[in-house]
Amino acid sequence: MAVVFLFAAAVQVNDPDPLRWIAAYGVAAALSVAECLGRTRSGLALLACIGFAVGAQRGLPELLQARAEAFTSFHMRSPADEVARESLGLLLCAFWSALLAWRRRPALRFRS
Repeated sequence: MAVVFLFAAAVQVNDPDPLRWIAAYGVAAALSVAECLGRTRSGLALLACIGFAVGAQRGLPELLQARAEAFTSFHMRSPADEVARESLGLLLCAFWSALLAWRRRPALRFRS
């Protein structure tokens, strides 16, 4: 997943607001690398998940009403297509961060 997110960050260079998206995908890539190294912190992954989810909710209406062409072409046909793509990317980051947080959650200890 680190490679996927690094690729996603790299293709943002042509975006109208590249720094925001490079940073977002960079955070997801960094969490992935940390997971590979066994250094993921559940709290940090959960915080990233919340941030990604909050960002994604802005474009949720466009995502739910998106045309199929929004995801089958690299060209932006309308501003709503761009918002839908951005929202889907953030939802992917949120899902991945949630999965990492869940995997690294502290184990419950029960005393008898």
